Amino acid sequence: MQALKLDPNQWKALALAGTAAFNRKDYKTAVAYWEKLPRQLPPDSEFGQSMKTSIAEARQLGGIESDALPTSPQPAAAAGVIDSVVP
Repeated sequence: MQALKLDPNQWKALALAGTAAFNRKDYKTAVAYWEKLPRQLPPDSEFGQSMKTSIAEARQLGGIESDALPTSPQPAAAAGVIDSVVP
């Protein structure tokens, strides 16, 4: 979480924060983090394609429609998990 405080668009921190949210079944937050990633990646990159698949899965599992997301993820919700994942 510290990395996102320093740089809210740091791709690795976004990916890890989204994964942590997904693992605790907080699909809305996972999608909010992950949706920032494709804008930073080449559209045809393998990682970019993987993120699109992960976003679609989180949307399906969370019953989330495209316009049902907050404008940014809620950092407090993921803080405890990310702090334990990222030193």
